[in-house]
Parts: sequence; C-alpha cells; structure tokens
Amino acid sequence: MGLINKAITTLENGVEISNTYISIERLKIKKNLKVVDEQPDEVYGIYNKMTQHVSREKKYEDKPEIDSLSVDFGLAELPSTMEELYAKAYSEIKIFYPDTVDVIE
Repeated sequence: MGLINKAITTLENGVEISNTYISIERLKIKKNLKVVDEQPDEVYGIYNKMTQHVSREKKYEDKPEIDSLSVDFGLAELPSTMEELYAKAYSEIKIFYPDTVDVIE
C-alpha cells in the first residue's frame, strides 16, 4: 500500500510537482508504560518513517526520496493484523498529507 499525494510539492530546485508517491519505509513497535492518574497503563509506541518519491516507479528504481517524515503515534492495543496496523499508520500520515489517494500494491 502507498499514497498518491495530489498536493503540489516544491523540490529543492524550485520545480513544482504533484502526484508524488508516499510509502512507509519503516514501522517499529515499542511497548511503553504510561502512568495515568497514578495507574500504570501499557501503550504501544508506533514509530513510522515515511518517504515521498517523485513517483512509485522512481521509488522502485531506487531513485532518491524527495522528502521523509517520522509520524509516530500511540495505541492502547495493537491491531490484530499487520494490514490493520499499516492502515492505521497510513491514516496518521494523512493528517500531514490530507490530499492523498490510496494505492493498493
């Protein structure tokens, strides 16, 4: 899965492009302990590194990324499947890139 970013992105050289490809490069899960009202509570930290490429094709040609961002979030419990975890991670990315379209690979 990935996302097509419909918004205009300005490259370092000033060129403006749209329809860039966003994908998750790394997803790490860490079990944390949080204290709420003096009660310990387990939460899972999800550490999500996403990258943006000129296009999906360029990503798979190993061309350099044009942007990257860490989008980290917490969950009280883990989803039951990896597909659900990735769907949640992509929904968190969409907070920063709201003008996107899902790409199913």
